Amino acid sequence: MSKFEDLRGILQYVPQFRERIFVIALDGAVMRLPNFTSLLQDIAVLQSLNIQVAISFGARLQIRDLAQARGITLSSDDGIGRTDTATLEVSADAISRLTSELVADLTALELRVAVPNALAVHPAGVIDGVDLEHTGRIERVDSRMLIGMLKEGIIPVLPPFGYDGRGTTLRLNSDAVAVETALALDAAKVIFVAEEGW
Repeated sequence: MSKFEDLRGILQYVPQFRERIFVIALDGAVMRLPNFTSLLQDIAVLQSLNIQVAISFGARLQIRDLAQARGITLSSDDGIGRTDTATLEVSADAISRLTSELVADLTALELRVAVPNALAVHPAGVIDGVDLEHTGRIERVDSRMLIGMLKEGIIPVLPPFGYDGRGTTLRLNSDAVAVETALALDAAKVIFVAEEGW
């Protein structure tokens, strides 16, 4: 995992990755930092150097804060454990707001972005006797759709939720979104960016 300020250090290695794909996974806490725009500018630089970029993001902090503001006790905040109906509603609202803000910030940098429905998901079901309710698992990533977007210079923004074959909204783990997307796209790098590195 990279610290917020470490992404710029990666730029020196860019020449060997021209025409390759990077998946950049943003922690929700990073997106609240005052210098978040500088990180997005680094992403714009990557794209200008012919690196194709897809972005995923987490929203744990925003989900916790919104739940607290609404007086709701979360069944899980990470997209792995059980997601009850109240938690799904809070998560969907927080993630939708964050998606809109991220798209707006990227658009302000004159980047072309889109939020595709490229993740085929299904309910996680019952694990160890616990019904995970509205928690989902990624079944497939529509790599053809994403590669088409990347070739057109469009940055796919992948929120941590998806829809099953019946159109049901399911909460996903953001790390799983990043990893599964990277595998499907044969990405050269997956870069996890957090407020503090491990």
